[in-house]
Amino acid sequence: MKKLIVFMAPPGAGKTEFAEYLCSRHDNAIIINKNHFVKNNLEYSESAYDHMINRWLKEENAYVIIDSYTLLYQDRVELFKHLNLEDVEIIGVWIETSREEADRRNSQKPKELQPSAKTMDFLYKYRISPKEGEPFTDVVYISRDANVGISISQPYMTTALGALERI
Repeated sequence: MKKLIVFMAPPGAGKTEFAEYLCSRHDNAIIINKNHFVKNNLEYSESAYDHMINRWLKEENAYVIIDSYTLLYQDRVELFKHLNLEDVEIIGVWIETSREEADRRNSQKPKELQPSAKTMDFLYKYRISPKEGEPFTDVVYISRDANVGISISQPYMTTALGALERI
């Protein structure tokens, strides 16, 4: 069965780092980053982005990893509304990290990739972890600061990487 893995965290939480780790464990995985997609497509539209995800879900890739911040509930509703999720296991990965740690990690990025303080304020104020009714088969919660993780379907504490290894 195909797996769609949706990372949910603010900039600087380590989404890309964890996504690359997960991708390195599977030969048939691809990472899709919305920010890179927007930057590299002059004719960007939400439908083109959704089409690309659907195309990868149809291809031979068993693991499609979305490495974008989908912290806001409405963003996830919009994402799932346009995807063909038949025969797809959807795993959410919620990464919790302190604002201070996210800011520290963001300060190490090139200036053009650093989110504004206003953006970070907004994301930390309005973020909503996955809730009942969303189409996730499983949700993995990771505390970046404590390096521990827990899975809804396998509720025991482990290291953050240990939680991802079960995907």
